Amino acid sequence: MDEKRYRKRVEAEVARSRGARRKSARRPTHDGRSSTKARIAEIDAMQFDPRDGKSIGRLIKVLEDTAEPKELRLAAFRALKTASFLGPAFAPYRADYLKALRAAATDHEPEIREEALETLVMEKVDFARRLLSEGLKDPRKALVPPAKAIQLLSYDGHAEVAPLVRQVFARTADLAAKEAALRFLSSDPASAALLSRVLKDRSQPARLRSLSATALRVANSKTFERTARTIVEDRKENDDVKATCLGALTLIKDFHKTRDDPSFAKAVASLKGPKHSRALRASARRFMSRLGK
Repeated sequence: MDEKRYRKRVEAEVARSRGARRKSARRPTHDGRSSTKARIAEIDAMQFDPRDGKSIGRLIKVLEDTAEPKELRLAAFRALKTASFLGPAFAPYRADYLKALRAAATDHEPEIREEALETLVMEKVDFARRLLSEGLKDPRKALVPPAKAIQLLSYDGHAEVAPLVRQVFARTADLAAKEAALRFLSSDPASAALLSRVLKDRSQPARLRSLSATALRVANSKTFERTARTIVEDRKENDDVKATCLGALTLIKDFHKTRDDPSFAKAVASLKGPKHSRALRASARRFMSRLGK
């Protein structure tokens, strides 16, 4: 995830929270303190003045205070992420902010841990990558589920993590973790052999094979083209996997040699029949339409 997409997502989260709490009234509790909902609404409505460090300092303290309600701490977290987009104006508070995030990365609340680790990854703080990698090596140290850890590591862009992700794919039975691993490995050319094996392996779930097809197309397009063509032409192959392979062969410019082969076009034309899945029939029609047939 690049910085622009991350920023848009954070801004959308803040906007949703403000909308959900717009009608919340500030009701005092029996001890005279504002209710948690009112405090959250106040945080969500904050407008940051870079010259006012007190409000940012208070938010950091709320995030750090494990005795505060989780919802309140998350509201403070959202506000701090928004404030961090002030750029140089946020610089005086960044050290304290990152310190709070490091502490939150091992928080007792899973949601806060996950948010902290994601933010640290986006901030390019190596501490987060080490924690996530340790959790993948030793599940007893895991701070988030393996699928989430792999997803967060994919934002970091460190190629040296790829061998660890391949190990996780090989040893885990967690389908979500396997899916995340395949997405991660699309950016690793050294994983092309693994991706090709998964794509060819009919004992693997169709979902994993389709994901490996997408990943292999990115990691090694030539290997993908050879393997995908074989799968599309194989009458015994899974329709969903065929549809994924054929879709890429239809749309990607580099695969024009396969598209120009009359024998392959004949094989694809046979896939438009009613005995095949709707997705595969649609893929076959798109392919033939591109050929003008």
